[in-house]
Amino acid sequence: MYPAPLWAAPMATTSRGRRPPTCARPRRGGTIEPGIIAGTDAATANREDNNVKVNEGTIDRAIRIIAGLVLISLVFIGPQTAWGWIGLLPLATGLAGRCPAYSLFGINTCSMKKSS
Repeated sequence: MYPAPLWAAPMATTSRGRRPPTCARPRRGGTIEPGIIAGTDAATANREDNNVKVNEGTIDRAIRIIAGLVLISLVFIGPQTAWGWIGLLPLATGLAGRCPAYSLFGINTCSMKKSS
């Protein structure tokens, strides 16, 4: 028979009657906090509350992703130097849709929404 999961086991107490500190302790109602089992916190669970603004347009993102992949490919083919790993930066910013340098200078390449 398989052992019971840790979160379902009764809470052990110390010699003073207190619970030892754990990272996945149930709340008072007996439920596990949302994010402990899934491995996410409340900020990533609710994307609507996320304050990260996208500041790259579709064409800008595509160019960054392609340039990043080309630079990373230089590590494996062509000159085979470690400088190709610099392609991780445009690849990451293209996938995320947010460029920290654009935020710093107030640049936004997203298309404007049409107002009716």
